[in-house]
Amino acid sequence: MCRDLISAYIPSCRECQRNSLILGVEVVTTDTQEILGLKALLDSGASGLFLHIRFVREHGITTRTLSRPIPVKNVDGTANAAGAITEVVDLVLRYNGHSERVVFAVTDLGEQDMILGYTWLKEHNPEIDWATGTVSMSRCPARCQTCREEVKVERKARNKTRAAIRACRSSGVPAPEPELDDIPELYPDPDCEDDPPPEANPETDPVPDSREADTMEEAEAFARNSAPKDFRDAVPDYLHDFADVFSKAAFDELPERKQWDHAIELEPGSTPSSCKV
Repeated sequence: MCRDLISAYIPSCRECQRNSLILGVEVVTTDTQEILGLKALLDSGASGLFLHIRFVREHGITTRTLSRPIPVKNVDGTANAAGAITEVVDLVLRYNGHSERVVFAVTDLGEQDMILGYTWLKEHNPEIDWATGTVSMSRCPARCQTCREEVKVERKARNKTRAAIRACRSSGVPAPEPELDDIPELYPDPDCEDDPPPEANPETDPVPDSREADTMEEAEAFARNSAPKDFRDAVPDYLHDFADVFSKAAFDELPERKQWDHAIELEPGSTPSSCKV
């Protein structure tokens, strides 16, 4: 998506019926896995992926604020009614067996809830039957076809790691990386029902203060490893005779003035000039 200018064409409803194609799609929120149905306009005149701000607010979809607003202009050169784009939203887009995670720019789309623009059409190159109004996602890039399989593999690996951590804690063996137990789902797969999360087990799950115990052990180990070391342990043997050079006490003091030191004489009443040092 262009960071400087987005040319978003928002046609009227009559133009949509005559020149464009409307698809019934679903989006899945990545934080709550809520499934929402809506109509999406295929429009090669728009530059990217857009979601109506009204739809976002009505359904309480979590957004991300951009570090820099993106100016938006309509096809006729006029500014979009909603002004610059300041928010985006991460969603899983599903249509006719196709599923992918995408980022939508949030703005005012008039009568449309969603616009799938040129960049999306070019990337997926769908087969469009204008006579029947159907779209076949048969030429998607490889990442769309392998996305779900990769997510399943990653999820199984995470579940196995979490189970191993719980087993270590229950047996009194410190877990090597306790923070892994709190890693969120980076790419949730709402369609995957074959790998439900493990149920809580009071006999194997850690007690409430186990994380605190792990943290204390790590802090104590860090303190031991961070203890001040002798100078001779940190430098090669041939530097041991120069201990005074590396002394902390000597480091914090200026050397004694000598008769051949260069003196900087200041002129009385002069003003220092402004310059870079």
